[in-house]
Amino acid sequence: MPDHDVRLSTKNFNVRGIDLEFTVKLDAAVLGTLAVSEGGLACRPKGKQWTVPITWFEFAEWAES
Repeated sequence: MPDHDVRLSTKNFNVRGIDLEFTVKLDAAVLGTLAVSEGGLACRPKGKQWTVPITWFEFAEWAES
């Protein structure tokens, strides 16, 4: 079974708009990061500068399907 590891990093902590960044790993190998903010989610694969943005509306549609 894969080893799951969740880590949390807060940058520029602001009470009104908390942004969270998670390092995503599988069996200790970094797959990328997941950024969570008021506007939605952004996935960034390891070693890439670009992200895949997902609005909360898009996420809700995906989660409910």
